[in-house]
Amino acid sequence: MGHRAPRDILHGAVTLLATFAFQAFLGKPLAATPFRVNIFLPAVLVFAVIKGDLAGAGMGAAAGLVADAFSVGVFGIAGTVYTLVGFMAGWISRRIHILSFLRSFILFGLLGLIGMVFRLALTAAVIAEPIPWDRGRILLQPLSTALLAAVAFAVFRRLRRSRVR
Repeated sequence: MGHRAPRDILHGAVTLLATFAFQAFLGKPLAATPFRVNIFLPAVLVFAVIKGDLAGAGMGAAAGLVADAFSVGVFGIAGTVYTLVGFMAGWISRRIHILSFLRSFILFGLLGLIGMVFRLALTAAVIAEPIPWDRGRILLQPLSTALLAAVAFAVFRRLRRSRVR
């Protein structure tokens, strides 16, 4: 563990608590939208890009287990998916330049799609359940994840720049 680990854990806990509060208050109205917004995944993606691969994996595991605890699905699937996607987001963001809105949107969209496919595959492997296509609306979920994460990342960067000045 490096010298940043305690601060990363504190930042992760605060991020997770804020995400949980947001999900608790706005989860049902957001779930009713055609975009099927998932609040935990964008939080994991942005945290991973800011903090790195291992912190992203840790945040993904914690956020996934919290999401699993409050879902009716199989416990552990979201934890596994968010851990993988959090690690990938942190690892990829250290190797390519994603500071522009378009690049971050594309990265978050691809990782949202990977996460959705991996979650659906794990669910199908554990319980023989058909894919919940919801008339194709499920395909909008990576788009909403990308948009929410890219906006949150842009706001974070702007706040950080204004604080440094």
